Amino acid sequence: MKIYGVNNTYQIPFKSAQTVQKGREKTLNQTQHAIIAGASVVGLSLIAWLIFRGKKSLKVKTDVKPDSVANMPKVEVQPVSTTVIPPKPTIAEQPKPETLPITPPSDFNKPNVPPLPYTPKITKFEDFKPYFDGEYEVIKTEFKNGSTITYKKVKEDETYRDILVLNTDNKLVRRITQFKKENGQMWSRVYKGDETQILENPKNFPKSIYDADFLVKEFSGDAKKPLGVSDISEGYERLTRVAYPNGTAKTYQGFFNKNKKLHDYTIYYEKFNNNLGCFDRLHEAQSEYVVKYNYAYKDCKLFAIAKQDLLKHNNWHGTYSNGGFDPFPQYIDLRNGKGFEEFKGDFYMKYPEFNPDKF
Repeated sequence: MKIYGVNNTYQIPFKSAQTVQKGREKTLNQTQHAIIAGASVVGLSLIAWLIFRGKKSLKVKTDVKPDSVANMPKVEVQPVSTTVIPPKPTIAEQPKPETLPITPPSDFNKPNVPPLPYTPKITKFEDFKPYFDGEYEVIKTEFKNGSTITYKKVKEDETYRDILVLNTDNKLVRRITQFKKENGQMWSRVYKGDETQILENPKNFPKSIYDADFLVKEFSGDAKKPLGVSDISEGYERLTRVAYPNGTAKTYQGFFNKNKKLHDYTIYYEKFNNNLGCFDRLHEAQSEYVVKYNYAYKDCKLFAIAKQDLLKHNNWHGTYSNGGFDPFPQYIDLRNGKGFEEFKGDFYMKYPEFNPDKF
């Protein structure tokens, strides 16, 4: 009897007690036959018990024919790996992953430009000097939300001011530089930014860089210019402009009568190319919206205000429709608490107080 298929890896043959081997003969008595047969039975029983104990699902066939055994496929057994896997280290033993700094480097995501050609030298108020030269006086003023330190110089008909604005924590938050003449010509610039840098004299900085980094807005105004006796009003004109680093500006055009009272005021809302950050293209500004105000006086006091759009949605003074022209509506505020109300007709005719020659 033969048993095959144990673990599909090896064969254990058992032979009959009476077998004639080639080349020699051996006679066995009946006692020897009995001992050999008994040993075979005991060995077979022991192997079967081990198989069924270690692998219950394995079925042992005892009726396999020798011819079919020869045709059975041989199965190669993969050797069992003897590599020892080290235990996973504990949390304390695990290496820490590489971490990036929380604050990126100063040149992170910045254009490749040369360093700024200046180094601020003023770092505290004690070393501060105003933008103008010469002697000056210092004026300190306290407010509810902070205080100001004004450096003022008066020279003939010109006045210079350099104003430092501090918050309630006595920290510099804004700087205002001013120049004004008695005839009305003036300019003023408002700066905001790093304290140690806006304390520095703006003249020490390249204009394009300083204006782009710290300038909040700029005011400029011309002196009142006489219009001449040939003009109807026989008065004066004055232009004032406010420009911002974002490329927007407002131009204020005011007309005054011969007594220098404002009677006609036009505001131009403009845009210009300020990519350089130094207002070099301000003279090329294009108006996007224009509104005009007229003022009326009675007994030397403001009596009424009229307003009308001059430019709106790329249309000047009004719109064309159905073969005709529709002017923009005009509004009047009679200073009676009702605010602006639409008015149709000629307000100069109904309210002569708007005539600049009358006041």
